[in-house]
Amino acid sequence: AGADMLDMNVLLTSDGVLIVQHDETVDRTTNGSGALTDLTYAEVAALDNAYWFTSDCGVCDDQPAEAYIYRGIRTCEQPAPEGYTADDFSIPTFRALVERFPDLPLNIEIKGTGEPAFAAASVLADELVELGRADASVVTSFDDATVVAFQALLPDVEISPSLGPTSDWVL
Repeated sequence: AGADMLDMNVLLTSDGVLIVQHDETVDRTTNGSGALTDLTYAEVAALDNAYWFTSDCGVCDDQPAEAYIYRGIRTCEQPAPEGYTADDFSIPTFRALVERFPDLPLNIEIKGTGEPAFAAASVLADELVELGRADASVVTSFDDATVVAFQALLPDVEISPSLGPTSDWVL
């Protein structure tokens, strides 16, 4: 569609799969509920990721049933649009997204704090190296300690300052 960079958020599932997802729960976009860190990737991948999507308001939960134009495609209750499959309506793994778009630079935010974010940073570092994408990535987090942890793993990868250093600079 002409994009020249991919911007994404990443988190780990309970079984250590790095996924691309903004929210730390599946409640807002899927037919499921719960924290991603409590769900396995198999459980996450089975969810209908376009469950609450409408063409008028993006993601909202107060529309008539017919407004949810992609609901049921992931679960095969509705056919996928031409050129797509049910898998296109799942929460993607980081690896799958990067492999699908091998030439686009990546802007990656590690979500969360503490040990879950540090674990995600470690998996992200490994996958960037394995996929040969470390030189084409910028990594950040709102959590200062997560940025420090990631930079310790891959010091040559570009980072964007976290909230603390950015606030210090502005102030």
